[in-house]
Formats: sequence, C-alpha cells, structure tokens
Amino acid sequence: MGSTWEPIERVDVKVKGVDPDDTSFLVVEVTLSATPPGEWPHRFENPVGVEVPTSMRPPKVERSVVRFRVADDQLEEYVRTLDQRIAAANAYYEDDVLPARRAAEQRKLDEASMRDQRIADAQRRVDAL
Repeated sequence: MGSTWEPIERVDVKVKGVDPDDTSFLVVEVTLSATPPGEWPHRFENPVGVEVPTSMRPPKVERSVVRFRVADDQLEEYVRTLDQRIAAANAYYEDDVLPARRAAEQRKLDEASMRDQRIADAQRRVDAL
C-alpha cells in the first residue's frame, strides 16, 4: 500500500462565531489529525452504531476540518458525538476498507509475479534452443 494508515483523531476545536443565518447557533470547526481517506468521510457523516442527537445537523468534512452548527447548550454533547463518529469511521475503515484494499494490492503483486515468472520461463526455453 502506498501510504500507511493512521487513525484519524480530533486535534482541535474552535468556536468560529455565531451563525449569520440563524443566530441561535454557533459555528464550530474541528481540526482532524489528517485528511481522511476517500471512504472515511461518508461513514463519518452517516455513522452506524453511534447514538446521534436528533437535533444534530450532519457535520461536514472538508479535507482535515469538520464544520457544524450547534446550539450553545449542546456544544459538549456534539463534540462527544463527533468523537464517537470519528471512532466509528476509523473502525469501518480499518475493518472493511483496509482489508479489501490490501487484498486487491496483494492480487496485483501476485499477478505481476506470475507474469514475471512466465516471461522468465519463456526466456529460459528460447535460450535453451
């Protein structure tokens, strides 16, 4: 595999201000430890096995930043839920995506090895003529 997987972590939370479209909400940005790989954001935004507050609007992942809106009195709950979403997305990536990617990479390596062996065998045969 080209790069090594490191689980995504929350590294910083910044309350950016009050939502200009609805002043009853705060705008919050969470910095992640890295830009998540392709399949990760979808699982983060659509978690399985995570109890999500019914009032929570879906957070959006943009590169290594997560943005969401929250009422003042739900800030801590949302950040805890965000941590659970991160853990669930990491588990999905590690349990489902990585094994499939590694298996596909191994198949490519095996095919390349068989192709190289075939060429080497053919060359030995013609060299023996």
